[in-house]
Amino acid sequence: GKLYTCSDSSKQTEAECKGNYITYKDGEVDHPIIQPRSWENSKFDFDNVLAAMMALFTVSTFEGWPE
Repeated sequence: GKLYTCSDSSKQTEAECKGNYITYKDGEVDHPIIQPRSWENSKFDFDNVLAAMMALFTVSTFEGWPE
């Protein structure tokens, strides 16, 4: 349960991760997109035995590791 993060990288805690935030399509300020913040678990977690084994396998072999 410690690997959760907010979809808005400027927020660090679950209490702060509320409401909406603005992103920009392709980095252009002319195309703002309002997105809801969400408190999400990491793709790799240790919340159960299977997930932990998959995370350790991925780290040890670099198979499926995000580039």
